[in-house]
Amino acid sequence: MDEKLVRKIWQDLKSQNGQKFKVLNLIFQGKTTEQIKQNLKIERSNTVRKNYERLSDDFDLPWETPNGSVLRGEKGLRIIGERYQHILRDLDNLYVRRPPLETNCYEAILTPSGFLRIKSPQKMGKTFLVKKILKEVKENKKYTTVDLSLRAEADPKDFDNLKSFFMWLCRTISKKLKLPIQIENDWQDPLSDKLNCTLYFEKY
Repeated sequence: MDEKLVRKIWQDLKSQNGQKFKVLNLIFQGKTTEQIKQNLKIERSNTVRKNYERLSDDFDLPWETPNGSVLRGEKGLRIIGERYQHILRDLDNLYVRRPPLETNCYEAILTPSGFLRIKSPQKMGKTFLVKKILKEVKENKKYTTVDLSLRAEADPKDFDNLKSFFMWLCRTISKKLKLPIQIENDWQDPLSDKLNCTLYFEKY
């Protein structure tokens, strides 16, 4: 889904400030259906679910993806919230800054061949922090970044084995960077899948 479209839908719903927006804001905060019902003083859970369906229409969420996954309703909305929370201004106030954590992460990601692992319980702001770091790297250092979500973009078959996963990774990143996809030409079976993947990234 296009980021500009998500931003527009969010801002339109926010300007109306109706029940749909309030439900959406709470689900993006990680609230359960029961918590949303209590927070908004809604008597029936079915009313919350009807808002899920209306919001699914607003975001034009598909009934079914090519791999058979259903992305409408609560599941689809939560995926949108996780992937695009960096552009949803209301969520900015939910993130608790923990200096010097942000600075340390920023410095680590700029280290050649740097690897950054952020680990914490759910709903602690990991995704928001990653988006913030990548945005700063892109804007201040002029690096090219790729936003990749395994849960939202990969199919189960892509995890069948290492070869499937590495080929999916190379193909997806090439597409996001608008580079020609040359996997079929460059992948050499005598070489290990890890080496093939490494050589592919080094070449392109």
